[in-house]
Amino acid sequence: MSLQMILGKAGSGKSTYLYNKIIEEAAKNPKQTYLVLVPEQFTLSTQQEFVFRSSKQCIMNIDVLSFERLAYRVFEELGIENKTVLDDIGKTLLIRRIVREHGKELKVLKRNIDRPGYLDQVKSLLTEFSQYHVKEEELTRTLEQLEEGLLYYKLKDLTMIYKEFNSIIRDKYQTPEGLLMLLHDVAHKSALLKDAVVCFDGYTGFTPVQRVFLEALLPMVKIMYVTVLVDPKEEYFKPGQPHELFYLSKKYIQSLIRLANQTGTEILDPVIMQEPGERRFKNHPGLAALERSIFQKKCQPYVEKQQDVQIAELLSPEKEATFVASRIYHYRQKGLRYQEMAVVTANPELYGEVLSREFERAGFPFFLDQKKKVTLNAFVEVVEGLLEMIEEDFSYEGVFRYLKTGFSNLNEEQVEKLENYCLAARVRGGKSYSMPFAYQPYGFEAEELDEINEIREEFLAPLHSLMGARKAENTVRMRAEALFTCLEALKMEDKLEGFSQSLMEKGEKQKAMEYAAIYSGVVQMFERYVALMGEETMAFNEFRKLVEAGLEATKVATIPAGRDCIIIGDIERTRLAHIKVLFFVGVSEGTLPRISTGSICLNQKERETLDQMDIELAAGPKERLFVEQFYLYMVMAKAEQKLILTYPTQTLTGEGKNPAYLIGAIREILPETEILKADSLPSMEQYFHEKAALSYLLEHRQEAKSQEISAYLKKEPEFAGQFALFATAFGEKKEDSLETSQVAELFGEEISGSVSRLETFAGCRRRHFLEYGLLLSERNTGKLTMIDVGTIFHGAMERYVRSMKEQGYQPDTIPVPLRDKLVEKAVLDEVAELNQTYLYENARNNYQIHRLTTIVKRAAWAMGKQAKTGGFVPDKLEKKFLFTADKEQILKLQKDFRMKLKGKIDRIDIKTEGDSCRYRVIDYKSGNKELNINQVLSGEQLQLLTYAYAAKKLLNKEQEKPLVLDGVYYYHLKDPLVEAKGTDTDEEIDKKLFDELRLTGAGGEDDSVKKASREFGEEELHLMEEYTLHKLQSLGNELVEGKLSPNPVKRKDALTCDYCPYRTSCGFEEEGQADKVRLLTEEKPEEVLQKMKDTLEKGV
Repeated sequence: MSLQMILGKAGSGKSTYLYNKIIEEAAKNPKQTYLVLVPEQFTLSTQQEFVFRSSKQCIMNIDVLSFERLAYRVFEELGIENKTVLDDIGKTLLIRRIVREHGKELKVLKRNIDRPGYLDQVKSLLTEFSQYHVKEEELTRTLEQLEEGLLYYKLKDLTMIYKEFNSIIRDKYQTPEGLLMLLHDVAHKSALLKDAVVCFDGYTGFTPVQRVFLEALLPMVKIMYVTVLVDPKEEYFKPGQPHELFYLSKKYIQSLIRLANQTGTEILDPVIMQEPGERRFKNHPGLAALERSIFQKKCQPYVEKQQDVQIAELLSPEKEATFVASRIYHYRQKGLRYQEMAVVTANPELYGEVLSREFERAGFPFFLDQKKKVTLNAFVEVVEGLLEMIEEDFSYEGVFRYLKTGFSNLNEEQVEKLENYCLAARVRGGKSYSMPFAYQPYGFEAEELDEINEIREEFLAPLHSLMGARKAENTVRMRAEALFTCLEALKMEDKLEGFSQSLMEKGEKQKAMEYAAIYSGVVQMFERYVALMGEETMAFNEFRKLVEAGLEATKVATIPAGRDCIIIGDIERTRLAHIKVLFFVGVSEGTLPRISTGSICLNQKERETLDQMDIELAAGPKERLFVEQFYLYMVMAKAEQKLILTYPTQTLTGEGKNPAYLIGAIREILPETEILKADSLPSMEQYFHEKAALSYLLEHRQEAKSQEISAYLKKEPEFAGQFALFATAFGEKKEDSLETSQVAELFGEEISGSVSRLETFAGCRRRHFLEYGLLLSERNTGKLTMIDVGTIFHGAMERYVRSMKEQGYQPDTIPVPLRDKLVEKAVLDEVAELNQTYLYENARNNYQIHRLTTIVKRAAWAMGKQAKTGGFVPDKLEKKFLFTADKEQILKLQKDFRMKLKGKIDRIDIKTEGDSCRYRVIDYKSGNKELNINQVLSGEQLQLLTYAYAAKKLLNKEQEKPLVLDGVYYYHLKDPLVEAKGTDTDEEIDKKLFDELRLTGAGGEDDSVKKASREFGEEELHLMEEYTLHKLQSLGNELVEGKLSPNPVKRKDALTCDYCPYRTSCGFEEEGQADKVRLLTEEKPEEVLQKMKDTLEKGV
């Protein structure tokens, strides 16, 4: 038995030498067993390396293993039954159980035990105890030596949990760390290990528990080879200092020497590899200089210009990802394979996401070398949504969180129909879902209700087992079984498999593998729950928290979909080989050095105290800083031809960032290395492929850079496809329009609607198309809206006036008590007739109804005042009218189309004056809308004057006297507050209130009309009415032309799009489409009236 070390710096060829030697020896000695041990994450790539290096492309007597895989191989050989191995989730569950059972014994840890992540920290520390072979009796001995204090009580708590943990797992379970102790105990029986040639490659040292196993292994083997990354020029056989670059390696060598001495193993002369500058970096002086001097006391600058090492400063992590993708595309064009390029980072959580997104967009094959958290996986959302729904008794949020995952038993259309109904009918609670839906909200037909009930039954079908599991006395086993009965009823495994396959067909291989693995991962999690806590009674909310914590910790591992792919990895965990171009992203402060506060359980000082008491643990935060430099050296030396470092100047949230100290260290060695700034990079860097070009267009389609893009793409033949995309996006848009036959099919040959429909068309053609063509509308959410308020107000006012007249009163003669009583009854009757149960569902709605009653009372009071001051009395309320082309010439349109206009006039007041009957049209408004004659001209305010025409038609049937239009007005629904002085009388306060409630609009002036309103004479009102009728026909003719493009109106700074409910749907953006906006100025009434007159005279 002997030990030989292979020593050399990064890039000196240690692994190459070892692999070639083993392949050569294995070919000569086919009966000899060769075991090559590498870190777990390196096993697959090392196996591939041996296969490709072998002349026969196979390795019959060479096994590439990790410590854990070796243990299982030996156990299989010896017929040792494998115990259930506890992973991190299993350990945390077990610790949770111990804490629940022994919580009263804890002195310090119980204060923090419910803090998020704290149990995970305890688990990590206990794992560390196992890895570093810390025995229970050592902890007990240490406690005896410690004085009482915080560390004493911490260690006492941890010791108790550690002992209980080991006691529970001793017979049934096994930890990954414990595998090696078992392997140590049985190694001497193994024929596989006896006289084997064993090699260790890729390790930077061994943990104590690994060293214990090696004590048993070393005497058994024929020879052991170990590669060690160290500078052979240094005194590598002597202990180093923590701040030295190769301190870890010297510590590693010391441990190997001790093992050899303890086992009586011969130490052969080491194999010394040549300098990297003479091998890997022979033709790359910049990389050679960096390897030679980085983190060394003596810096040997390379003062010549070089391109081996480049540094780029980008705005954000996303820009870094885009830059890296463009460079990869560039090197691919030069003939490099994807597998010859890699990206590393010290922040894989952030950069793994942004790089994955960018590479998927670019169509690059890649492998993200990290176990991925599953919290954003749709299946996890299914599980969490189901549990939320059951715990919250079918709350709206829980039900539709589950249904909208896309993995329920309902399709998308069914989910939308059910959601629309549940919102409109305010369906809440399991009881509501368990009974057939009977209530029919406004806008729903009876046939729809039947269909929705069928959807309800289908939705509930797989949930019965889970609904029964909500009982308080259920155990963890019963709840878990109920959940999985539900998941099986949903055929979840089949759905996930199908979804994974569809992702694979789309080329989204990483995500496909995640969905392929997620079901079994979650099943294993629940199996651990049942095994460890199955018979424990647990409240449903506690069970839900337990499941969510487990899902938060669950990760799925994937493997590369193929050999030729880009590796995205971590600077410490990832092992790389044969990388010609290496990208190092996120080289900024806060990322390098990594900020570490150590364990919450043990801080740096406490670790140092334990170290002095011979309790060896992992490196603390202070030592980690030096270890990090060693890993940085290792990873940067993987670049064989080019190393490109990038850093952002801003975080994702826009906060400023500085480059890491590493950038300065590199520039000290390579002073001629320029930092490429974002503005100095090729301007078209991000447009290297069609997907990137299209993506840029979607994000920046209004930027002036479009001309630069077009000019660039025109000159580059390879970008013909991209240029077509840009030309389409930035070129002139064709006018959207419908053929005459399409207009007839969409709207009908008789276009039916209200005046407000034509006002909508006048405001914007696109909005009209969306609202009246596609019938898009805002969802009925079952809440008291302004539309409801308006409906109740109109109905209540009609009921009040009818009741008032039935009692023989007029608005100005009715007694106040009777008036208020009639108003209250009118509001209550109107609410009851609406049959909307949600109106009384909560205090907020009750308050709004009470507030509405107050407003109606104020309106009844104002109506009496208006009758007194102006002499006008209500004659008709909520009067409907219908105009058809048969009777109204203006409703006959071009191309044989016709219009049918209908409406309801809120109120018509009349006053007999001499030989004539004067009338007013009044429309109730809940907002602050005012009549604007400029908007009458444009067609945006035609309602009042159309109503005036309709009122005249209605009154002509009843009135013998000539009719004279006195005015058209708005009455604003409000109960105003006024400022009253202490000396004001009731009459003076009433006057102030009435001033706030005066009518606004166009017409003659009296005390019932606000003085601010302009006085319009009879002829002017007639002109406006005639123009309105003309405009109605004109808009109808425009409508049947089929034009659909947006044409919003802008007055001053107000654009009709500002409050349009369809703004997010129509795609219009003012910037870049300014030619579509109609800029209208506010003209004086006299000028507007003249334009109306001119239009009527011309007949256009």
